[in-house]
Amino acid sequence: MTDVQRSTNPMLERDLFKIGYFAYGHDSASTMSVAPERWRARWDDIERLAREADEGGLDFLLTLARWKGWRKGHGQNWNFDNLTTAAALATITKRIALISTLHTPVIHPVMAAKMLATIDHASHGRAGVNIVAGWNKNDFEMFGLKVSDHDQRYKQGEEWLHILKRIIAGTEDEFDYDSPNFPNLKGLMGLPGSIQQPGPVTINAAISDQGKDFAIRNVDYILLGSFDEKGVSTEYRDDIHERSRRLGRKDPPQLLAMLAPYIRESRKEAEDFYRYFAIENEDTETLDNYVGLRTKHATTGGDGTDNSLRRGAAAGGRAVVGTPEDFVDTLVRLKKQGYAGATMTPPNFLEDLPIIVNRVLPLMKEAGLR
Repeated sequence: MTDVQRSTNPMLERDLFKIGYFAYGHDSASTMSVAPERWRARWDDIERLAREADEGGLDFLLTLARWKGWRKGHGQNWNFDNLTTAAALATITKRIALISTLHTPVIHPVMAAKMLATIDHASHGRAGVNIVAGWNKNDFEMFGLKVSDHDQRYKQGEEWLHILKRIIAGTEDEFDYDSPNFPNLKGLMGLPGSIQQPGPVTINAAISDQGKDFAIRNVDYILLGSFDEKGVSTEYRDDIHERSRRLGRKDPPQLLAMLAPYIRESRKEAEDFYRYFAIENEDTETLDNYVGLRTKHATTGGDGTDNSLRRGAAAGGRAVVGTPEDFVDTLVRLKKQGYAGATMTPPNFLEDLPIIVNRVLPLMKEAGLR
């Protein structure tokens, strides 16, 4: 068993409002834009981004699992593997958490446990995993898999996580596991265990009632794409806390919001760029394919008529358009609503990093968020 060093991961600092980058591992990130300024995800840029985000004070880098783009010629066809990306970045960074999104039907839990433990050692305790069942039919067909129904996804995911956690804790005591989802697994064990104990930081996006209960039973953070923009309602936090009480969890999962910052020194400049990038240069064909597939298979798919789904797809999350002060005001409201942090998917990670580091982080400190 390795020494306990969970404190090395900034995601475990309870008094810190965490901010970090999301979906940096593939061309265009989460945007559906054809603007030439969009993120291109070339490796040298990813490496530079990791160094500068780490030195600048961001708390995490979170990948989005992507195997295939939404149409031929679309940027998201250019994408890097999550786990090997985290491993490569572990040795060139010092503080920032490296969180990998994993599809539970695609990546076997025995392999995932071994690879995550390796990343945790290489990073000295900064690994994390975002657990997703997946809904992208195009991705799954590359592996000869079908997208399961909603209830089956969570059952399979819970078993996957149970196996992974037991292995990654670090044990020579072998155990067997047999279920319809993971049949006839024999002699499971794993050394070294992860540095973080009982395992790396865990995240899950939970919207449905079943999803919320899954997250409460299993993870440290819940990732959300929507919130009360007026900063008044604590309904979601209260629901999570009440469910945690009923399920016997004393320390409820923390909440992370998903944001797409379009930050400039003036509101007009920010609004003009947002209009240019996300509206005038909208990749309509890709966006139509994304919304159509998500509507059929995702928990949050809706009926395809929700304009917020289109805006979210175009902007890479809930768009926040304005000055650094406007962005920090949003973070303050999120904090009051019970959120512990936020992911950020800007139009271009490297080009937008200086205003985050030089303007947003100092304002967050002034506001009591850091």
